[in-house]
Amino acid sequence: MRIRRALPSDLAEITSLFYETVTRINAKDYTPPQIEVWAEGVANAERWLKRIAEQYFYVTGSEHEMIGFASMTETGYVDVLYVHYAYQGQGIATTLMSALEADANQLQISLLTADVSITARPFFEARGFIVEEEQEMLIRDMVLRNFRMKKKIA
Repeated sequence: MRIRRALPSDLAEITSLFYETVTRINAKDYTPPQIEVWAEGVANAERWLKRIAEQYFYVTGSEHEMIGFASMTETGYVDVLYVHYAYQGQGIATTLMSALEADANQLQISLLTADVSITARPFFEARGFIVEEEQEMLIRDMVLRNFRMKKKIA
C-alpha cells in the first residue's frame, strides 16, 4: 500500500471514493435523506481542490485503484478521512491517520481535532480521540449528528 500526497488530478477518484463510502458505509448510521444531502458534497469540486492544495492531504492505494484518503489542516484539524467500502477494517484508516499524526508532530501541533460521524467515532476513539461535544450539523435543512473530538499528541 503506497501513500502519497494528493494531486489535483486525483479529484475524480477522491470524489468517487467519498460518494461510495458515504452511500454504502455511513448509510448504516444515517437516514437516506441525510445520506443524500451528505453525498451532495461530491459536487463541490472547488472545495475538494482547495483541500488538496492547502492541506496535508494523502491518498493511498495501488496504481489502479484509490482505496483511502485523509487530510489535515496546518492547525491540526482532521478534515476528511475515508476508506473505500470494500477495504474497511484493513488498517488503511490507521495508516492514513499515522501519516497525519507524523505531520502534526513535525509541525509541533499538540492537539488534533475533528468533526466525526457516528460511523467513524469508534475508529477515532480507538486512536485516542475523546468526544468534546455532540453536534448537529445543518446541511440544506437536514440535520446530521456528529461529534467534535480531540486528541492530545506529543
